[in-house]
Amino acid sequence: MQLPSLASALLYASACLLPSVAGDSTKHASQHKIAPKVFIVSMFEPEAAVWWGIPDFDLLAHNITVPGASPLFPDVHCTADHHICQLVTGEGEINAATTVASVVFSSLFDLTHTYFLIAGIAGINPEAGTLAGVALSRFAVQVALQYEIDLRELPANFSTSYFPQGATAPFQYPGDIYGTEVFEVNAALRGLAATMARKAELADSTLAKEYRQKYASEARYSAATAAPAVVECDVATSDVYYSGNLLSGAFDKIVDVWTNGTGRYCTTAQEDNATLEALVRATMHGKTDFARVIVMRTGSDFDRPPPGVPALQHLVYNDQGGYTPAVENLYRAGVEIVKGILDGWEETFAAGVKPSNYIGDIFGSLGGKPDYGTVQKRSTRGRFAKRHLAASLKQIQRNIIRHRLVPRHTRVQIIPRVILLRQLRRVLRVAHHFVEIQHRIKHPAAPDPRIHALPRLFPLRMRVRLDARVRGRRTERRDRRAVHRDAGGVDARDDLLVRDDEAVADVLLRGGGGRRDADVVDALVEDGVLHVGLGQHVAVDAAQRVRAEPVGEDAVAAGGLVEERDGGG
Repeated sequence: MQLPSLASALLYASACLLPSVAGDSTKHASQHKIAPKVFIVSMFEPEAAVWWGIPDFDLLAHNITVPGASPLFPDVHCTADHHICQLVTGEGEINAATTVASVVFSSLFDLTHTYFLIAGIAGINPEAGTLAGVALSRFAVQVALQYEIDLRELPANFSTSYFPQGATAPFQYPGDIYGTEVFEVNAALRGLAATMARKAELADSTLAKEYRQKYASEARYSAATAAPAVVECDVATSDVYYSGNLLSGAFDKIVDVWTNGTGRYCTTAQEDNATLEALVRATMHGKTDFARVIVMRTGSDFDRPPPGVPALQHLVYNDQGGYTPAVENLYRAGVEIVKGILDGWEETFAAGVKPSNYIGDIFGSLGGKPDYGTVQKRSTRGRFAKRHLAASLKQIQRNIIRHRLVPRHTRVQIIPRVILLRQLRRVLRVAHHFVEIQHRIKHPAAPDPRIHALPRLFPLRMRVRLDARVRGRRTERRDRRAVHRDAGGVDARDDLLVRDDEAVADVLLRGGGGRRDADVVDALVEDGVLHVGLGQHVAVDAAQRVRAEPVGEDAVAAGGLVEERDGGG
C-alpha cells in the first residue's frame, strides 16, 4: 500500500537503513539451508518495521541478502534460530511477484514446511469491516485484470468502466483467462489463524473512532462503526489505488461473480495475487506448500467515502485515523498467529493443516477442481485462447519451419487439441485422423519440452493454420482427416516413426493442377526441429502424401506411450 503522507515517507526512507546496521549480515549461502517455520511477507517498510524491536523475537538477528530481491529491501531477516523469517517485497504486483519468486526459488532456503503469513495494510469495505480491523482471506481476486473504457465513452447500459476480458459487458465471467484472476487458500488454516488472531488486543485511535461515525447514518455500514475486530472475508488485488462508491461497488460484484458467489469482498491491496502466483508456481516445483499460506490484511482506510463526502476528499485530504493502528495491528494480530504456529508445531503444524476446500489458482494447477468458475461456466462464457498467444504461435511456425516437400527424410505434423482446461495436465484431445498411417508404429519420440513445462498455458481449442508448398503450389491445411485410425493413440507428447518407403496415403495434389484442401505436410529438412505449439510430428519418407477428410477427435491420456503395433491398409 502507499504511504499516506510526506512524514511517513521520510520515516520510510530513514528506517530502511535499520537492518543494515543490526544483526548478522550474510551475502552467501550457509552450509545448511535455512528452513523457517514461519515466513512473514511484508510489502513496504512500515509493515516490516512493526516487527522489529519487539519483545517476542528478534527478526534482525540474521540479514540474508537474496539475489533478485527488491533493491530497496535486499535482505531476508531471520531470528537467531531461523524459525521465523521475514521478506519485504516492495509495493505493487511486479515487485511482489519478483521478490517472492526470488526467495522461494533461492537455494538458500528449504521452504517445504514453511507457513507464509502475508501481512499488510489495506483499504477496507465499510460494509464488511472497519478501520484498524483485521481481515483473513480465503480468496484473492485480481479485480482490475479487465477491459476498461473511459467513463465518458461508456455505453448507456454500462454501470462501470470495467468489464472482463473476453466478455462484452460488466459483471460477466471472463472469457479470456490469464490464470491469476482468483486464488483460494486453505480455509481450515484461515480458521485457525483467525482464532489465534482474536487473542490479540487490537489498537485503535481517537481519529479513527470519529471517522467511523460518519458512516452511522446508513445501516449497511454497521460494520464500519464497530471497534476493530478480526473478520474472515476476502481481498481484492489491484495495482491501481482506487477509492469511491462506483469502483468499490463494481469490484465488490466482480469478487462475487468470479468466486461463484462464495467470496466476500472486504479488503483492497496491491500485491496479494502476485505473491500467491509465485507461491503456486513454487509449490508446483516442490519448493513450498500452498496449503500453508495465510493472507492477513488490516484496514488503514475505507475504500469508499461516508455519505455526503466527495471521493477525492475522502481519499486525498481526510485523515481517517486508521493508518497507525492498522500497522500496529499487523504485529498484534500477526504475532499471535506466529506464536500459535510455533507453540503447536509438533502437535498440529509440522504435519500441516489439511485443507477443507479447493486450494490453488483458477487453472487447478495444484490438482483438484476449483469451486469457482466451473469448467461448464467458463466454456459458455467465451474462448480461452488469447489472441496474442495464437498469433505468436503462428508467427513461430512461419519463422522457424519451411513447409515443403524435400527429396529426403520429412515429417508430417499431428496437431492435438485440448479439451477441458482443468484436465490439461491429464487429458488431451488428439485430432487423430489428420494422417493416414498404413505401417507399423515403432516407438514414441521425445516429448515437447514446452508441453512438459507449461501444460496449462496452451489455449483451449486452438488450431494452428499452416501453409505448405507442394510441387511449387501453395496449399492450406484445413480441418481434414485421413481414413485410417492408427494415429488415435498419439498424444501431445508422442512422435510416430514411419518405416521408409511406406506410402502414407494417396497423392496430395494429383497432376499438380490447381489448389486443393489437404492436411499440412511439414517437410522439415532437419530432424529435431523445434516443435511448435501443441504440434508433434510423424516421420515419413520423402514425398509421401496424405488424404484430406473431416477431422475427428479422441480423448487420450497425456503422456501415454504408443505401443508397438501394425497398421492395416
